[in-house]
Amino acid sequence: MAELYKKHFMKQKMMERMLWALAPAALGSVWFFGLRALLVMGVSVLFACFAEWLFVRKNGGRISEAALVTGLIFALSMPPKVPLWIVALGISFGMVFGKMAFGGFGTNLFNPAIAARAFVYISFSKPINADWTGVATGAFGGFSKFLGPDIQAVSSATPLLAFKNTGEVFPYMKLILGNVSGSMGETSAVLILIGAAYLIKTKSADWRLMAGMATGFFTLSAILSLLQPELVANPIYGALSGSFLFTMVFIVTEPISAPKTSKGKFIYGMLAGVVVVIIRGYALFTEGTTFAILVANTFGPLVDEGVRHFEKREKKVIAS
Repeated sequence: MAELYKKHFMKQKMMERMLWALAPAALGSVWFFGLRALLVMGVSVLFACFAEWLFVRKNGGRISEAALVTGLIFALSMPPKVPLWIVALGISFGMVFGKMAFGGFGTNLFNPAIAARAFVYISFSKPINADWTGVATGAFGGFSKFLGPDIQAVSSATPLLAFKNTGEVFPYMKLILGNVSGSMGETSAVLILIGAAYLIKTKSADWRLMAGMATGFFTLSAILSLLQPELVANPIYGALSGSFLFTMVFIVTEPISAPKTSKGKFIYGMLAGVVVVIIRGYALFTEGTTFAILVANTFGPLVDEGVRHFEKREKKVIAS
């Protein structure tokens, strides 16, 4: 088995560390929502690898371990009841049009997991946005159930939906632990932050990207929540709700689509954080992270160019 894996997969130490960082959220998705989470993750990873293999097989190339990461991230961003055919179609779209169409690993402009999420978010609105599962109960949580209970009151199924539709605020402890309905790997702040600590300690993700996104999000949220509290939640509640933390830790830090300069990384992260707040508060979409990352991806190369331009000007001023 090890030889077969080595034959078909390109080993990437950073991607392996990312998988370890995602492990707590992945296990949490099973605990909170049931064994079906394993099916969703399996299908997503399988089709992510298959889509990449179709492009690299002719030249004898190997599948990058980044495909495993992309498949797992996409799966964890899906609701537990998502139809498996949507998972397969969505991740295939993201891999083909978000990654392989640009030349494969190392050349993609857009984060392929986010490209996949945007595709299914828009194309299959009902099963993605209006079909939620409650948290599994019992001594063994979701490890003893295939799927958690159905939720009938969709308008208040998740913390973000509840705030947007009714103004209801969930207990903070539930948000911290993850004992709320939502996407499979995005509900538990504790499990996500464990992954963040591991990534930072092993230097597998740049803290500037996380810090930039947090700065942009918290700053604008603090201002707008004072001016229009009925539209924008306070920054703590907003950060603990929805996919903000998951996106900040595992998606904005994707090194290929992010800027390469130190200052550019912080600005890029800030841009993503600001756009999340604007979309959540003033757009029709309940969640804003998907489109915020796509916007940031689009401007990433320009951010780097701008930073380099100003650094050159500063050097000329100092030299003169």
